[in-house]
Amino acid sequence: MVVKDCTGTYLRFEGKDYHVCNLEMLAPYTDSAEVTATFKKTTECSGSAKDAIVCQMIHANEGWITVEKIE
Repeated sequence: MVVKDCTGTYLRFEGKDYHVCNLEMLAPYTDSAEVTATFKKTTECSGSAKDAIVCQMIHANEGWITVEKIE
């Protein structure tokens, strides 16, 4: 499931949220959209989310991911 809020964009998988680094992959999808995605965990974000402006709330997550494929 796609999760979008003022802190960023996430993929929820098995009850855990993963912070998406390459935002352009999820741009066409709305919050709560059910998707099938392939992603890999990364320790550092060098994608479009790196410089995104976000609010100062905390969104618990499992770290950065890079989405490789989504439908």
